[in-house]
Formats: sequence, C-alpha cells, structure tokens
Amino acid sequence: MEKTISFNLSAQSLQNTPFIRKLIKLNEDIAKNLIIEITERNLIKILELAINNLNYLKSKNPHIKVAIDDFGTGYASFSYLKNLLVDLVKIDISFIKDITKDEKEKNLVKGIIDLCHNLGFKTIAEGVETEVQYKILKELGCDKVQGFYFSKPLPPEEISRNFEVAN
Repeated sequence: MEKTISFNLSAQSLQNTPFIRKLIKLNEDIAKNLIIEITERNLIKILELAINNLNYLKSKNPHIKVAIDDFGTGYASFSYLKNLLVDLVKIDISFIKDITKDEKEKNLVKGIIDLCHNLGFKTIAEGVETEVQYKILKELGCDKVQGFYFSKPLPPEEISRNFEVAN
C-alpha cells in the first residue's frame, strides 16, 4: 500500500512565499509522498494569491501533490478545478457517512468521482470508517481513501516510524 502524508495548508501559509519556496526545494523522495490539502474556504479568502502560489509550487516541484479538501461542502466552485494545478479532490465525509444506506448519496459520490476523473484528477474519500464504505468506494472507482478504518491521525514520531518500516 502506498503511504502518503497529507497536511492542511492554511490561508496564511498559502500567502507565505518563503514557505512555498521551502516546499519547492524538497527532494523528490520526500515530495512524492506529500499531499498538500487546501480547503475551499481558504481558497475563497485569498483566491488570486493562492492560485498563483500553488501553480508556482507545482511548476517548480511537480512531485508534491495538491488536493482540494472538503470538496462539495458549500464553498465549491468548478473554477477551482479549472484554474488550479491540483492532482486530487477530496470528497468530504458528509457524502461518505451515509453511502451504505442512501442510494442518492452513492450516486452523488459516483458523479463526483466520474467528474474528477474526466478532468484528470484522482479522488480521495474522507471519513471511511467501515469495510462496507471502503468496498463501495472502490466499486465506484474512488482512487484513495482515508479514515479511521485504516488509521487515526498519528503524531509525527509515529509517522516517521511507519515510513521507515515501509521503506
């Protein structure tokens, strides 16, 4: 199983050009295991600068993956999908939690996955807590999943140990 580290980037960090430059300098072995998550809410706050900084980061270090987090929670704009150099779209837990008992929810998630794939993005489902949810998402074509079914959030030292074991 491919192991990656996902972390949220705040609106403040997105505006911090020196921080973006540090990310650019990460070597490929580290960068290929990172997923930077940006919430739609943060994009709205600083849209133009965020787009410029993220696109600059991706152009200089294409190994780092960028994900739009909490997609579909009310702040979504399809222009983000068009204007940002993102790799992944994270489907919010609010769509995943009832996927086992609500056919409309399942169809909606399938639609999001298909749209993302048609635009060239991978998908990650957030909040996967059961094997049944996992199996449904795999059947729908979701690329990656994240949630307590696999692991709770880990402290940095445990993440380091897990990556050492994997490598």
